[in-house]
Amino acid sequence: RAVRKDAIVMCQCLITSDQGFFEGMTSEEQDRFFQEGYTFIKDRYGERNILSATIHYDEKTDRKSVV
Repeated sequence: RAVRKDAIVMCQCLITSDQGFFEGMTSEEQDRFFQEGYTFIKDRYGERNILSATIHYDEKTDRKSVV
């Protein structure tokens, strides 16, 4: 069936990898990985369609902050 013309549509995107992927990367390289992921989503769906973008670093890694 077709989506109603007044429907609100939401999609979630998750950009991630395992801890091994990030081992040996500097903080700047990790930030670049997520920035490039954000840019991909922005270019594909349009920045006006992004409501929120956050980076969550696992508690077990060296970087224990939420940006």
